[in-house]
Amino acid sequence: YHIIPRKYNTVNFMTRYYTNQFMNVSDFLNITSSSSILSDDYGDGKIVMLYSFSKYNKADIEKHFIEIADPKLILVCPRKTIKSKKLLIDYDIIQSLRKNQYFTDNNEILKNELPLLMDDITTELVSELTEIYEESNSSVLYFDNGTLKEDKYTNIESVVGYCCDKIYYKTLLINNEMINRSVITTAQTKKARAIIVDAILRHIDNEDFYVGSRQEATIYRSLIINTGLANKTHNQNLEDAIAEINNFIDSCSGKKVSLAKLIKLLTDEPYGMRLGVVPVYLAYAF
Repeated sequence: YHIIPRKYNTVNFMTRYYTNQFMNVSDFLNITSSSSILSDDYGDGKIVMLYSFSKYNKADIEKHFIEIADPKLILVCPRKTIKSKKLLIDYDIIQSLRKNQYFTDNNEILKNELPLLMDDITTELVSELTEIYEESNSSVLYFDNGTLKEDKYTNIESVVGYCCDKIYYKTLLINNEMINRSVITTAQTKKARAIIVDAILRHIDNEDFYVGSRQEATIYRSLIINTGLANKTHNQNLEDAIAEINNFIDSCSGKKVSLAKLIKLLTDEPYGMRLGVVPVYLAYAF
């Protein structure tokens, strides 16, 4: 599941989120860098929910976390260990049985009983995990300008928001969730963006963009007019982002340079720009 910093998102007109990953304490202590944890789609950061079946030394975790030193990681260290190891094994076995279609199709009683068993085990596991992480108020470890800090699990949402403030300190204020997202799913929004990009590249000042509620109009106003870019009153964050694009264009003079390098620069910290808005600002810079 995701942890969404609602206050941060309200202030910054976007949806940032951290993903969750459960990890054994021993596995975490064997990791040499954060790349293995952040190799998949982790949103704007990742919360690592540590667990153990036996007692562990929290000081070892803190020391290793300082060695990794990635501000996009947040660690949750429970005060209690997991007691229901057998339940986890049973859960894994039932999952395997349910995936074995040949086995279940030939056993109608078992086919009907497996979902009920799964529900019972899930209920017990959720109850124990709630007690371990929430009711016992686990410790939350995170970085603040390179310094390791600690908070309580009940404050996890505010910790995520605080980390987002520190990491993505050049966030662009774009008040339009239709376009200010990583994946544009609707054909209408894609078409509206294409119309805007085409107009910008052809240096057409389309008066239809300034009024009305059509998507191309509202998106154009949120990206170009309301940000102050149209009349050159935009803030320093947007100025820096446009400068990054211009510097990249200059670096391409006389040679081929992968656009992926620029995309990574804009979507990583400190901008954390969403892919949906990148084509419009690329067109503006050109």
